[in-house]
Amino acid sequence: MEDDMVGNEKKQYTTVTITAIVALIIGAGIGFFIGMGQSSVAPVQNNQATVSTIPIPSDIRSLTGTVESVSGNTFVLAVEPGIFGQNLSKRTIAITSNTKVFTQKEKDSNTLQKEFDEYTKLEKSNKDTTPPTPPSPFIQSSASMSDIVPGGQVT
Repeated sequence: MEDDMVGNEKKQYTTVTITAIVALIIGAGIGFFIGMGQSSVAPVQNNQATVSTIPIPSDIRSLTGTVESVSGNTFVLAVEPGIFGQNLSKRTIAITSNTKVFTQKEKDSNTLQKEFDEYTKLEKSNKDTTPPTPPSPFIQSSASMSDIVPGGQVT
């Protein structure tokens, strides 16, 4: 009689398990077909390509890149694509009296390492909530039109 009870419990457990699996499969299938039939799916998918989460600035006041050519008071700057995804591959820059141009040169590796070591010490001893500014790998200096040469890095 005990074997009958154990056998019935196994049958009941198996029946409940199979029923749950079948219900899960049927529910997933119904949910899939209902989701495919929603009328808002197509408009949302079409708008996804045009929606930008970050607004593109209307007036760009700073560019950094490599000088391609220089002619008179203008030069062509090869710029990497920006974070906004717009194509900024080449820009012609006209120098006026209000234009500020800076050249960038890579720092010597020993100098950069010393600055990084000092930064690390400051960071470890920093008790304030504002962390220290990390060292820049470039030396940035003010430039005139005569300092701008093809192949140079400018901002």
